[in-house]
Amino acid sequence: MFDQPTGVNEMNAGKSVAAVRYFNMAGQEVAQPSGMTIQVTTYTDGTTSAVKVMK
Repeated sequence: MFDQPTGVNEMNAGKSVAAVRYFNMAGQEVAQPSGMTIQVTTYTDGTTSAVKVMK
């Protein structure tokens, strides 16, 4: 039943990073991450992702 290995061997998402921006907890854009910041990545297809960054 479980004799086939599973996993991701290759990713072909077809999108690349267009810009990376950082914001402090007050919502102001900052040049470099310092303390707790939000990293917003914009991709070439127009989608975005956001993650918390602790430095």
